[in-house]
Amino acid sequence: MKDRQIFATVVALASVATLTFAYWCTVPAVSANLWPQRLQLGSADPGSIVSTTSLTAVTPEIRALSAASVRIVYRSTHAPSGELVEVSGAFFVPTGTAPAGGWPVVAVAHQGEGTDEPCAPSRSSSLLGNAPLVATLLKSGYAVTVSDYAGLGEPGRANDYLDVTSAGRNVIDSVRALRAAFPDISNRWAAFGTRLGGAAVWAADQQAAGYAAEMNLVGAAARSPLGDLAPLLERARTGSLTIDQRKVLLWSMTSLSRQHPGLNLDDYRRGAVANDWDAMTKCFGADVGRGELAIAAMDTQDLAPSTPTAAAVLDNLVHARALPDLPLSAPLSVVNDSDDAVVDPQWNNEEITKACRRGDSISWRTDAAPAAQKTNGNALAASTTSQIGWLANRFAGMPLANGCGSVSVSSPGAGTLLSTEDIPGVAVELGLPAGARAARVTYQSTQGDTGSSTVVSGTVFAPAGDPPPGGWAAFAFGHGTTGIQQECGPSVLLQGSDSWLAAAVGPPIAKLLELGFAVSFPDYEGLGAPGVHRYIDFRTAGLNMIDSVRALRAAFPGVSTRWAAIGTSQGAGATWSADEQSDSYAPELQLIGAVALAPPADLTGIVDKVINGDITPNQLGVLQLILASLAREDVGLDVDEFRRGSAAQNWEVLSSCDVPEAEARSAALKELTAADLVPATPEAADKLRDLLARRKLPQRRMSAPIFIVYGTGDLLIDSGWISGAIARACALGGTIAFEAQDGRGHDNLGATPALSWLLDRFANRPVVNDCPGRA
Repeated sequence: MKDRQIFATVVALASVATLTFAYWCTVPAVSANLWPQRLQLGSADPGSIVSTTSLTAVTPEIRALSAASVRIVYRSTHAPSGELVEVSGAFFVPTGTAPAGGWPVVAVAHQGEGTDEPCAPSRSSSLLGNAPLVATLLKSGYAVTVSDYAGLGEPGRANDYLDVTSAGRNVIDSVRALRAAFPDISNRWAAFGTRLGGAAVWAADQQAAGYAAEMNLVGAAARSPLGDLAPLLERARTGSLTIDQRKVLLWSMTSLSRQHPGLNLDDYRRGAVANDWDAMTKCFGADVGRGELAIAAMDTQDLAPSTPTAAAVLDNLVHARALPDLPLSAPLSVVNDSDDAVVDPQWNNEEITKACRRGDSISWRTDAAPAAQKTNGNALAASTTSQIGWLANRFAGMPLANGCGSVSVSSPGAGTLLSTEDIPGVAVELGLPAGARAARVTYQSTQGDTGSSTVVSGTVFAPAGDPPPGGWAAFAFGHGTTGIQQECGPSVLLQGSDSWLAAAVGPPIAKLLELGFAVSFPDYEGLGAPGVHRYIDFRTAGLNMIDSVRALRAAFPGVSTRWAAIGTSQGAGATWSADEQSDSYAPELQLIGAVALAPPADLTGIVDKVINGDITPNQLGVLQLILASLAREDVGLDVDEFRRGSAAQNWEVLSSCDVPEAEARSAALKELTAADLVPATPEAADKLRDLLARRKLPQRRMSAPIFIVYGTGDLLIDSGWISGAIARACALGGTIAFEAQDGRGHDNLGATPALSWLLDRFANRPVVNDCPGRA
């Protein structure tokens, strides 16, 4: 069976190569110049025309909808040098009579499919997949340009794949060229782009007012824009690149090596990546199929810098090509697809925050449309359709709501306090100092994958008396696993009859209050409040922690913006992720440091352990909760491919809360064996590994110093999983202290040094970086 599957895969890839070769052999025919210039531009003016040829190999729909389809070579400028360059593109004018003032224009910026000359929309009959979009725009009454970008489509210049500032000028000058080639073209225009093209239209929006003041940009729409490759470099160093991200990084490094001959690619590529580099970076020809297969099979560590110096060189080159820090010329809409295979929705937070701080007019959201509403064949993605509508409203002059209500890119109202309930009985049960206040709260937060608004519950505490000058500093306390059901939220359990949780968390909370700190104790999404708890979604849990501090400050006036995070087990993963996201998600707060005790930073190894049969009983319990939680999410996991025997019989009990159902769950766990949870097929195992890899830590550089403590005798989280995550975090930079406590397990770590370490952060004492070479 497996041999047949491999054979089928090879045949399919061979077919892709054949089709791709044929596809690139249907380059539109070239004829003599057909269209006289309509605007009088000098030969040294950006937008002036070098040549025009007809596009004959366009889709039938475009042919029917366009009065003219041409390929134009025009002049633009290279932003770093100001040098005049020749750029090609595809240009279209609708059928019919132009409206008063001329046809409005939409400039389409393609997402980037390679760095070689043929990787250009104007050299492709489908416009590199943009034909359905162009047809929709023509049908809506827009003239359309699709710039190839400098170095693509025309010989003589290497494409600078990441130079979005120059790509933005290429987009602007494509509109000038259209107006020079045809009559009845308005000076009112808009721009739309995806991924690299999304960054290009963003950069075009920043430059339009100063670079092309004679034209009127009404708005720009960026779908999943790739404005900064730095997060992709971080993914490469942590070995968590998706297949499409690998392609983008390969193209980027190829381009950088051509722009900077001193960049030695052998400092970054090794193994299969070095051997198959040429095939892996092709966008056309017979090698494409082989390259696709090699990219899918590559070890992503084979594309990581070999030394800190190599990493720094690449970081600097990428940073120089990020979106410039310039004000927008016109309103901008940013829509991120939650499941985009290249751009993580969170990556654009920093640029959106900058735009808001500059006073720009910008709106943003994450599109979490079901799979059925995503791009399918010639249909447009829902996010694309909505942005076309947004641009139509800009042309119509309709009022625009600015999304910059604050400098935060949190979901609307994140951290907003929704309800408070004083719980004096809990204060007594926890043994809090006299006069200390406790309240159960609900507040708004954000789901990490989609950016959608959620409601989260938790408990907040304030010391007795009046706050000191500057307010009480705050602690966010991340709890370990209590279960995955709504009733498993600590804010619910603390008001129940079982005293186990109160005995566990009461002493540390009481100690913090005695020291004069306010404390937030979030439940996490789906615990305590309605919703689905995403058990190992540390990104979401980290945002819940950050927003719990916002809710704490709203519940008890007098709480400072200075805060620290501390968590154990599941809460340690939440704490780690909160540290990574704090700067961009909540810039109004000041995180001074974080402590993660036994963090489950990387659980991908648990799949091989259950297959090999050397999984511990404690890990079996975690694996069952992971499977039960993932089964509730829309991630395509069939839980029946994993559960059988006692797991299937006791599934509901095993999925219950650790506290009220502890006895029954403990009995069910004793019956559980590896055979009860082993994946039924290799495909099921790969699916689970992929889901776990997407959520492993780190995911980005730390915002503040972190102290990671773990035990070498931990039977729940293998110490090697944690040390490996620490090494990857060190490779990303930041200040990281860590301590492996010899012989300690998961639940008996010495936490006193961790509290002292955080108190030192509040006191602004120097911190030691334990990462090799970074003390």
